Amino acid sequence: MTTVQRDEREQIAAPAPAPEVNTAPEYPAQDPARLRVYLCVKRIFDFTAALIGLILAGVPMLIIGACVWGSTKGPTLLKQERVGQYKKVFTIYKFRTMVYNAPHDVATTLLKDADSYITPVGRFLRKTSLDELPQLINVLKGDMSLVGFRPVVLTEKKLNALREQYGVFQCKPGITGLAQIRGRDDISYKEKARIDAEYAATRSIKLDLYCLLKTIPFAASQKGAR
Repeated sequence: MTTVQRDEREQIAAPAPAPEVNTAPEYPAQDPARLRVYLCVKRIFDFTAALIGLILAGVPMLIIGACVWGSTKGPTLLKQERVGQYKKVFTIYKFRTMVYNAPHDVATTLLKDADSYITPVGRFLRKTSLDELPQLINVLKGDMSLVGFRPVVLTEKKLNALREQYGVFQCKPGITGLAQIRGRDDISYKEKARIDAEYAATRSIKLDLYCLLKTIPFAASQKGAR
């Protein structure tokens, strides 16, 4: 037997490399009755807070909208499809932070030379998270909550697949969330999905309030924003 034949036989006989295992984290099941009460209270709180937020932020939002409109041609608001609760696709609202002809429905992290598409006003809005203010409309509509997992575009298939496997889509997406205050863009897809799963399995009013309070200094510091 030649050396080439021997090498070929050894390659065929060799075991295939083990695939990467993404085991879903396990958490104790939540009490159904307690969960129903929580979801009812959460919806009332979300609706009330979003309505008050839109009233208080009305003038600042008009100013931001005027800055976006005046700095570059195109619509003031960005309407983009995102994956929400139960994997239902919904339209999210944000202040536009990129030039009007930037690729649509593509995550910023997947764009080549993404900085070339972001406007000066948009860069400020992203760092301060002010571009997220129109999502209060999504909260009023019931597409989103104030606290949940951050919804991403359909093309972020890896993160969406992990979230589905980990049971994250049982809850609503949020303007902020547990993963946002634990690293935001500085953590991997797998770690983000794991933290989202932790939130979905342990969600409570206390945890929601914790996330909201932590979001304010975290957003102000611009930590983890890319």
